[in-house]
Amino acid sequence: MIAPRPWQAEFLAHHAGHPRTDFLLVATPGAGKTLAACQAIRAAGAAQAVVVCPTTALRAQWADAADLLGLHLDPRWRNADGAWRDEVDGVAVTYQQVASAPDLFAHHLARPTFVVLDEIHHAGESATWGTALRAAFDGARHRLALSGTPFRSDARAIPFVRYDEDRRCAPDFVYGYGDAVGEGVCRPLAFRLLDATLRWRVDAQETIAAFADELDPTDDARRLRTAIDPSTPLLSQMLRDADALLLKARAVIPDAAGLVLCDDRAHARATGALLRTIAGEKPVVVVSDEPQAHARIDRFARGDASAPRWLVAVNMVSEGVDVPRLVLAAYATVKRTDLFFRQAVGRVVRRRGHDPGDLVATVFLPADPTLTGCAERVEVELRQQVLDEAAAFDVDPPPGLARRVDFQPLDAQVEPGGMIVAGVHYARAEVDAARRLLCELGQSERALRSVLEFVRRERVGRPPAPPAPVPAHRRVEHKRRALDRLARRWAQLRREIDPGYTWPQAQARVNRAMGVRRRADAGEAQLDDGLAFVRSELAKLARDYPEQAEQLRIPASVEAIAERAGVATGEG
Repeated sequence: MIAPRPWQAEFLAHHAGHPRTDFLLVATPGAGKTLAACQAIRAAGAAQAVVVCPTTALRAQWADAADLLGLHLDPRWRNADGAWRDEVDGVAVTYQQVASAPDLFAHHLARPTFVVLDEIHHAGESATWGTALRAAFDGARHRLALSGTPFRSDARAIPFVRYDEDRRCAPDFVYGYGDAVGEGVCRPLAFRLLDATLRWRVDAQETIAAFADELDPTDDARRLRTAIDPSTPLLSQMLRDADALLLKARAVIPDAAGLVLCDDRAHARATGALLRTIAGEKPVVVVSDEPQAHARIDRFARGDASAPRWLVAVNMVSEGVDVPRLVLAAYATVKRTDLFFRQAVGRVVRRRGHDPGDLVATVFLPADPTLTGCAERVEVELRQQVLDEAAAFDVDPPPGLARRVDFQPLDAQVEPGGMIVAGVHYARAEVDAARRLLCELGQSERALRSVLEFVRRERVGRPPAPPAPVPAHRRVEHKRRALDRLARRWAQLRREIDPGYTWPQAQARVNRAMGVRRRADAGEAQLDDGLAFVRSELAKLARDYPEQAEQLRIPASVEAIAERAGVATGEG
């Protein structure tokens, strides 16, 4: 029998004393939700159990985990089989199975049943799965909902989940990423950013834009597609950097592996070919609609030091799939919701008992403003608020919006873009200084976080060096980038206080403060006015709503953005 971890024991105590049928457990990806749920099934003493999960592959993982605790779940049961076998304690099924025959599952609830709803955010109440779940499991004795991300990207309500008076989901037990890192359950996480000025062509018209530039949704999507295209330099640079770090990690953990998250089948194939030339070995490429894809992931997960070190995937490992030897990832997809981002990042934070305690999980990604915002919020508890669809401005643009036949990525001028560690954005100069100090001390890369914190403290404490002259056009570019990031943080805090507030409203208000119709029209003086306005508004809101500001790490973000802009413009 496997003894529960401290957080799992605390959860089991909460669940045992819970007065209601429904219980929502929110635990960070990689923390051990599956074993915690199996332990709850045993403790409840129900006559039978049903585990509902998103994919067929996860059924077998649930059965394997349950077996460790003496529970026998049938992962191969089909709706057509009707009755469950007498020798099993229950079944592991998919949401699709429940949606196709809810009455069949309701019939099986004649005996006291413990129902586990894994990754419950898949079942929005307006969706088919949500309606079927209510019909199938309304009569269950226990319903335990699990999620590392208890919200849907379309902001629909989730069945069997309570919402408070502000229409925010109300978990019954939360085990966050920060807690998991502090207790050694998950690896600490760092994001390495690649900045760039991108160039693409549509209908014979070329566009050049940096990640700091304000763009309409269509060109914003095209900019990111240009960045992750195998024909432009950013993706190849990101893969080279990632593979170099992976080789260093394998000197300590011989079976350490990396993950590349791709956009679609064609993109995965092209990225796999590029990675083969960089790494000198053929990566494992898997996409969700190919036969034997799950089997290839299983073989990769069980691989040793002689197995391939890279996995290139599309829609296969965003959640639930357990590959503990993954230690880093390259984010090369246009998916930019908090939901997908957190689940994807969760694939590399799982820590094994024999892994070094100071090993940092690393994610490489383009310095796209939306993606960097997702990275900064990873350690912030996000609770879903049920919103009107028109009010949600952090949802990806419709598929194909940027994919005209005549769209052609052309080039990228790439440069390092700093790092995000524990929600704090460190400028490139700080990262360079920290690396120099690591070399002088003879320390490994695993000590980078503590050295970055030291460099930040030292920079704050010492008189600033005379700024080097910075060309005017570069000052404008950096100030526009800083304004965009500050405006996004302001909009996030405004929406936390007033759910009806939208990103377009924030954009328009900042532009009015600068006296321009479009931010692209602003000169340096107008950008200075915009920065002063947003800083003032953020300070007022942080003073009036300190709890919400601290929850979103607003003070730390504002400080980091100001520090980075000051270094880049020579005005710090």
